[in-house]
Amino acid sequence: MSSFLACRGGRYSYFWSRIIRMLRRSGILRLILLLPFLGFLTGCEGLLMRQPEKEPLARVGESYLYREDVESLLTENLSPEDSASFVNNKINTWASRQLMLSRARINLPEEKLKEYEALISDYRAELYTRAYKEALVAQIEDTLVREDQLLEFYENEKENFRLQEKIIQLRFVELPLQFLNRGPNAWADLKART
Repeated sequence: MSSFLACRGGRYSYFWSRIIRMLRRSGILRLILLLPFLGFLTGCEGLLMRQPEKEPLARVGESYLYREDVESLLTENLSPEDSASFVNNKINTWASRQLMLSRARINLPEEKLKEYEALISDYRAELYTRAYKEALVAQIEDTLVREDQLLEFYENEKENFRLQEKIIQLRFVELPLQFLNRGPNAWADLKART
């Protein structure tokens, strides 16, 4: 390229050769040569393999409700009318919630918003850790103990289940002296007096 510019007229050849050498040293020349190519790639949809955009069912501000969000809630045993009614109710509920959320963010004080964001962050972390713990437990072998396994363990470890001292269960009832030597109706007599 420098020879092309140097041969073009003679009087500017020194100037252009100095500029090209400086650009080559700094790496800017590569950038300048790549810019039109990058512009071509970003302008051509077929070359970038863009994923098709999802079709939104509803929009409130910058929030979108997509078909995939509603499809998972529909079952095969619903009639078309019921499905349409269900989807319509879902969209209305979602839109109302989004509007209330945006109004709350506008009208609540900044301190409350920070407090709620901290609570949300804590709750999100708790949900993730609980889900992780449940996944770990599910990976471990079956933790249920069958009746026959329990009996077998008891038979093998009977010595560990023997008590070293006797256990006695007692109930202690203290009665006033006036109940001594009274008959079986003493309790009824006492109730009648009070």
